[in-house]
Amino acid sequence: MDSSNPAARGEGRGLCSSGCGFYGSDATLGLCSTCYRDHIFSSHINKTAQQLASIVGSGNKNGHIGSKGSASVTESKKKTKQRCSKCDRKVGLAMGAIKCRCNGVFCAAHRLPEDHGCTFNYRTAGRLLLEEANPLIKAEKLNTM
Repeated sequence: MDSSNPAARGEGRGLCSSGCGFYGSDATLGLCSTCYRDHIFSSHINKTAQQLASIVGSGNKNGHIGSKGSASVTESKKKTKQRCSKCDRKVGLAMGAIKCRCNGVFCAAHRLPEDHGCTFNYRTAGRLLLEEANPLIKAEKLNTM
């Protein structure tokens, strides 16, 4: 059996250089597949940690990393209403909480604007939307002799 494949002859293959007992290859720096994966993963984590350290070190003048706007976003997510604004019934995402354009959360019984006394003017909003989508195109008059 004379083959030209070095892997078939056993060349280029030896035990894993990390000492786990499996065979490694030259393509994976002499490591087995598991040790090579761990090596790549740890080097990726080290690069990411260095990038994060440089970002943290370059914070703003006061030494703060984030802005106040990001903190207010997380606070507003925590303060979401879980009750119907009209009947005070508990509503959740699974129960069908409907958020209206008047910034209220309503149950399925009060989801329509007529049912909860909506203050949002849908007619004016629709007209403004149509005006923006379809601008008035008026051609100039031709001068006749």
